[in-house]
Amino acid sequence: IGDPSNLETRLGASLGLHRSYYSSSQQALAISTARADLSVGRLPWISFKAPSGWDEMANGAGDDWATDLADALSDLDGPVWIAINHEPEGDGNVADWRRMQQRLSPIFRAADNVAYTIILAGWQQLRGQDLVSDMEPFWPGREFVESLAVHRRHVALDDFRVVRRGLGRRHGEPQQQRADRERDLARRPDRPRRQIEREPHAEEPLEAF
Repeated sequence: IGDPSNLETRLGASLGLHRSYYSSSQQALAISTARADLSVGRLPWISFKAPSGWDEMANGAGDDWATDLADALSDLDGPVWIAINHEPEGDGNVADWRRMQQRLSPIFRAADNVAYTIILAGWQQLRGQDLVSDMEPFWPGREFVESLAVHRRHVALDDFRVVRRGLGRRHGEPQQQRADRERDLARRPDRPRRQIEREPHAEEPLEAF
């Protein structure tokens, strides 16, 4: 959504999280919006379009762009979640998209206040007979992703649990979303505000359910 201030006024409460969307050239706007969100206690969750094709990005074409953006985000006084090319279904070669995520994630996660996320529509992964295998081509690996989000209108909760269990057995448990915890980091001055709480990649797969 755009500026949520009017909505918050009508609700009489502030939002805990604010999703916003940008082209690759809108870094300055993204930074100013994220700064404004943090100042009123919202967790910024921002999406960018990549500046080059997925295959080119996976081979390093976007490294300088990502480094500049990560550096700018690291100057913010609070946690930020980022996704690059969210909901990729039908937009290109999924293998290239996955390799792009694996390439970009370490660049952004070098900033201690930035969490790297992926966001899927869900209709392609959670409609077939083998839910885990359908999701697998999109999964970069636990070591690259802090949060996996799937569009609610396309997925049943029980199906998502099946996927999480299956990915946990095959690759290590995907991290659960930590929006409430990161929102607290943004809002409470008595706690460290910047650092994302990263959990180490377990050698053995974990079970969530």
